[in-house]
Amino acid sequence: MLEKLQTRIQFVDTHPSYLAAVSKSAQAASFLYDIEYTLLSKFEELESAVKVGVDVMVIGVGFSFSKNLPLVKSIIESKSDMAVAVIGSNNTIDEAKSALAVGARAYIQRSADQTPLLSALQVLLSGGIYIPGQLFSDQTKTAVSTGAESVDPFLDAKQRLHAAGATKRELIVAAMLAQGSSNKFIARELGLTEGTVKTYVHRLLKLLGASNRTEAALSIARPTLPLKELSVRAASILTQAADSNLT
Repeated sequence: MLEKLQTRIQFVDTHPSYLAAVSKSAQAASFLYDIEYTLLSKFEELESAVKVGVDVMVIGVGFSFSKNLPLVKSIIESKSDMAVAVIGSNNTIDEAKSALAVGARAYIQRSADQTPLLSALQVLLSGGIYIPGQLFSDQTKTAVSTGAESVDPFLDAKQRLHAAGATKRELIVAAMLAQGSSNKFIARELGLTEGTVKTYVHRLLKLLGASNRTEAALSIARPTLPLKELSVRAASILTQAADSNLT
């Protein structure tokens, strides 16, 4: 269970059923932040819907993604102290790239499964950038996780872990752990058994001096570059991933 914090999160969407599903999942997960849900009758109401003092705003951009994104950009530029996450419509690399390019700190796939959403919020609240791993090829996942001449939101943790003797596979597991991925999810994505992943996670906890997964994830996800630069680099690698999918 997460510690109670005075952090305000606002969900904004034009779909009442989605907001209801998010509310139910947040309650079930004991996500004890101050969460508000705002239903828009039309997306153009977004600017007037922003609450004062919100730390994180999660915006369901809707099916007119490209048309609505400039308004999201305007919100981001006018609220520099507020982290913005975007809920996609088609769940594609191009959408994620566009969202990150305008300054969003997370692109979250719209799904009936709210686990990625809750994981993304944990990453955002720890100061990180969230990119859904499902959008990447295996090669791109490795580049994101190890910082191979691309976006590396885990630079400090990677250097500490490398100096402590972590393997390349453990660095990848560490990056996925920082995004809130479960052992089962990590095992499936990397083709490992859950027992092997559990061993990796246990070793990472020892290397990081962390007492639990949440403490380790917060340590790993601590940003080492300005958030705007991270977003630009993340958008860049998504562009590379999109291009590679076309070849």
